[in-house]
Amino acid sequence: RVVTGTVQGVVRESCSENGGERGERVTGLIVDGEEVAADVCVFAMGPWTCLIEDWFEDLTLPMQGICSTSVVYRAAAAVDAFALFCGEDELGCNLEVYPRAASAEHEVYVCGVG
Repeated sequence: RVVTGTVQGVVRESCSENGGERGERVTGLIVDGEEVAADVCVFAMGPWTCLIEDWFEDLTLPMQGICSTSVVYRAAAAVDAFALFCGEDELGCNLEVYPRAASAEHEVYVCGVG
């Protein structure tokens, strides 16, 4: 079953390990307010994975997500494969430019952070 929506939390239940130690295990997810049962949960959220810190006590992930804009331009002709990193402007924005030399359409990827 494929469920599309926004995960808002996890459903847990108490369990005991082989050594008698008590703990919890994830038995499902809360998706758009609805509980969805699951045998296994994989959190593959890229830079947004740190959002699951709110769902598990004492969990700290060494990453954070940032908001940025990405645009792909089509150049009139091939562009050499050199990356361009622009310094921060007065608003705190940084631009990065990556020509895609292997692209038949002469694509240039630009992203801005800030």
